[in-house]
Amino acid sequence: MQIKSFLLFAFLGTVMAIPKPCGNGDEGDAERVAEKVAEGLNCQQDEDGGVFVCSDESGANCIINSSGGGTCL
Repeated sequence: MQIKSFLLFAFLGTVMAIPKPCGNGDEGDAERVAEKVAEGLNCQQDEDGGVFVCSDESGANCIINSSGGGTCL
């Protein structure tokens, strides 16, 4: 009985720890991409449509994802 309870709580804790998307995010993506283009980066949407890949003149890349994160500073 205790092992079943432990497994149930472990499963529920894992489910609660999964990050949830913050809505559509299209407006925020467009704003961030516009900011990066204004800074001189070349941004293109990837094949899946969920991530923008931005690169500069030296070949360095960064991404902007649909949840508002990414590696672009």
